[in-house]
This record gives sequence, C-alpha cells and structure tokens, in this order.
Amino acid sequence: MSLGVLTRQEASKELKIPLKTLDYLVRTDQIPFSRTGRRGVRFLESRLLEWLQEREGVEYRLGES
Repeated sequence: MSLGVLTRQEASKELKIPLKTLDYLVRTDQIPFSRTGRRGVRFLESRLLEWLQEREGVEYRLGES
C-alpha cells in the first residue's frame, strides 16, 4: 500500500514546476509539506493535488511578494 509520499524531485515533476520554484513555495509556506529532519521535506501526493486545485489560475513569480 503506497502512502503517496513524494520527494522534492518527485513533487516538482508531478506539479510540472521547476525545483527552484518548489523550494521557494516551501520556504514561503505556500505549499503543504512535512519536514524530515533539519533540511529534508516530503509531500503527500493527495495534499498536493488538493492544493493545486485550490490554487488554479494563481501565478507564482520568484522574488515577488
């Protein structure tokens, strides 16, 4: 039974966004994630898909607030 837990690389690929953008979203708490230790992060696939549906039509630009 798979829990649907994704790494940064897998989440980036699933969402079709650059890894740098995913890191920005994590750093600014704009995306649901869980910490695994001091630096590691993991993503629940189901939560990412819910988040993506909620954010439909919203644009993200690095370095802008």
